[in-house]
Amino acid sequence: MDDKDIEMLLAIQRTQSITHAAELLFINQSSLSKRLQQLERQLSTKLVIRTNQGIHFTSAGRSALKTAKQIKRLNNELKESLSVDDSEFSGTLNLGCSIDYAQYELPDLLVAFQTKYPQIQLNITIDYSRSILQKLLTDDSVNVGIIRGEFKGPLKKVPIVTEGINLICQTPEDSQRLSDLPYIQRKSMIISKLK
Repeated sequence: MDDKDIEMLLAIQRTQSITHAAELLFINQSSLSKRLQQLERQLSTKLVIRTNQGIHFTSAGRSALKTAKQIKRLNNELKESLSVDDSEFSGTLNLGCSIDYAQYELPDLLVAFQTKYPQIQLNITIDYSRSILQKLLTDDSVNVGIIRGEFKGPLKKVPIVTEGINLICQTPEDSQRLSDLPYIQRKSMIISKLK
């Protein structure tokens, strides 16, 4: 399996379509189909099943996809380690960020970060906190996450923002019943994988 095979499998997974994967890779559909058939012959197994609902990976296809992701990650790590200048930080940081934080706070943080670490390339995923947490736990698409809420698990957690809660009451009597009123508690924190 070479780099083009890896990119092909990742594109098929991303799009669930041979046509859209070919567009994503800037090749025609027949070339992509031939390359997929060639890889299936090389591995002596069927990797995908074509249905009316799109492309689905077989169990062998899922194994090949998992291996392709691992090879890509290892290649990226090798390239980064070979290009490291001992005097400054460099490489790629895959950051996942919750939607609200990304909209209001992240731009200023990114400017400061890129000013301090210009050799670090950022790949940013913006999604719901639960999705970012899932990516942190299951794959290497996110190394560091900024999410809202309390989550349990084997990740290192560092609170980065606390938010005040303001209560507006209709009557002065309502303020006397504060302990009876429902409330929502949220925390923003930065989470990273432990290596």
